[in-house]
Amino acid sequence: DGIRDVERSRGLGDVYKRQDLSYDEYRYVEVPDPFHSGIDGLQREGYFIPATVLDCDKWIDIAAMKTHCIATITLAMKLRIGTLANQAYGPPESAYGETHQYGERGVLDAIIDLYCYHPADYAIVECIWGTEGQGPQWGNDIKRNIIIAGQNAVAVDAVGATLMGFNPWDLEYL
Repeated sequence: DGIRDVERSRGLGDVYKRQDLSYDEYRYVEVPDPFHSGIDGLQREGYFIPATVLDCDKWIDIAAMKTHCIATITLAMKLRIGTLANQAYGPPESAYGETHQYGERGVLDAIIDLYCYHPADYAIVECIWGTEGQGPQWGNDIKRNIIIAGQNAVAVDAVGATLMGFNPWDLEYL
């Protein structure tokens, strides 16, 4: 593609790796405790996680700013729901159902659990166009022309939540 062509023309080689996690190899791993909090997995003891998530050198979250009918907002941390290994859990509608089977509390706990496998090294949330209302599918499009970025995804999401009109302290997974 165009980005790879520019990298190669400038002698950069491959700067990043794109991987469709739907077809990635996966391993069952207990939920780690990267921040030494003493808290084990909140929703379950472990998950089937794509090898790319477990083995990558750096992880960059790039999210669109949207509201969410269960998680309230879907920014950098909420992206992790999309990292469930589809080959283990089935297609996305089944994989996401795995986290939803425990209800709203289960989704929020799964966001925290999945984030622990490889906390983001950098997070970017864009809201050139975002969604508000009954998101993510049925919300209203809004134009905000905002980009938030930083090395702490929790802080980036807290800023995003504030700009969206939510109190970050009310969002349990932040």
